[in-house]
Amino acid sequence: MSIVVMAMLVWIVRKGYRLTKDATGNGEIQGYEDNYISLTFGVATVVSGLVYFAFGLTVVAELALECLAWLQRGDKKGNNNNQGTNI
Repeated sequence: MSIVVMAMLVWIVRKGYRLTKDATGNGEIQGYEDNYISLTFGVATVVSGLVYFAFGLTVVAELALECLAWLQRGDKKGNNNNQGTNI
């Protein structure tokens, strides 16, 4: 699930970048307000997407480390339980 969220954040950053690029690519004077609004929203989208991506990356890394630690503890507990039984 967290991988899907990270992919969505990358998609959001990409869309914000395209919005910013499209706003600066138009050199027409008559659409200045529209270009300014697109540029503002594009930059805000890119910045917020990158911040959330960095935060999400730390959460995913912490989750992966906890899962690895849990798997290592589970292996040790499983080996101890089987040694005490006589078949």
